[in-house]
Amino acid sequence: MDYNRIFDKIDEMVKNEYPKNYKVKVIFNQEKDFNGFTELTIELIDEDYNKVVYHKYLKEINLEIQKIGFSKYISNLKLFLGKIIRKMFSRGDIFWGSNEIANGSEQKGYRPFLIISNNMNNKYSPLLTVVPLTTQHKKNLPTHKTVMINDIQCTALCEQITCVQKTDLTKYIRSLTKDEFKDIEDGIKIQLALNTKNIEKLQKNEEKTQKIGVFAKFFEKIKNLFKKEKKNEGRN
Repeated sequence: MDYNRIFDKIDEMVKNEYPKNYKVKVIFNQEKDFNGFTELTIELIDEDYNKVVYHKYLKEINLEIQKIGFSKYISNLKLFLGKIIRKMFSRGDIFWGSNEIANGSEQKGYRPFLIISNNMNNKYSPLLTVVPLTTQHKKNLPTHKTVMINDIQCTALCEQITCVQKTDLTKYIRSLTKDEFKDIEDGIKIQLALNTKNIEKLQKNEEKTQKIGVFAKFFEKIKNLFKKEKKNEGRN
């Protein structure tokens, strides 16, 4: 593995891509991994906030480079850094953030938010349309969609569409795949009644369930009457 080439390329990309006020620098570290072996890592540090924005073992980077190629790896890293440093927002991105102006049953506080607004809005508007995510157990509703974050199952609450300021979103987490986002879109369409066929189907299922419930209660009453009658006969 050519450590120097990896370091030089990442360092060059950071210097060319990001303005000086971000003060992002690349450093080599020596750390012990889980097995106790000393491994080289690369860190990118945002000196304004004195925090690490990127940290990875060089052996992991090398495996990724072998899989997708060096130029593709640098391109992916550039995109990732753009989101966490420049705060570039795209439809389907998930960011940590806060929504302190939430009312009633809306999700309040620091949590993941999924961006659902279009990318023209995301580029020029100070506001983003989002759906809050929660790790709390929720009812199995058609507007509740499963989203995985670092192997943790979350629920996207598509009935709680809201707006947040860009400044309210702090840390980039991940972006949904097309299939994952299509599932979210289905939940949004149901909430906004944009898919009438699905709405009608859900209403029919609900009516059917209610009818079954009425019949079940009716037969339960008859069953209890028979039991009561039989019990009285036994006494006589």
